Amino acid sequence: MRLFILFMHCCGNGFNPKTHSGTKAIFNKEFILTGKVESRFSDFYSFLMAKRFEADYGDFVFIDERKIENMLAETEQFKNALITSTKLKP
Repeated sequence: MRLFILFMHCCGNGFNPKTHSGTKAIFNKEFILTGKVESRFSDFYSFLMAKRFEADYGDFVFIDERKIENMLAETEQFKNALITSTKLKP
């Protein structure tokens, strides 16, 4: 969830997204298409949003430990890419 908040902050900085899909559209336009952030992170954002909705609205969510470890590593890379591209302080 913290990564999502960082993401919203980075994409909302100077922009005014009204929805999660609006935030993703801004992210794609301002970060992916300009090459500031690797395109794989657009897919990762979609994955995170799907997991967030699943956790919020599903009955139970199960993710095995290996998947969590992979997600944490990818999240760290995503966080660093956002911080670097926006010059935010960690």
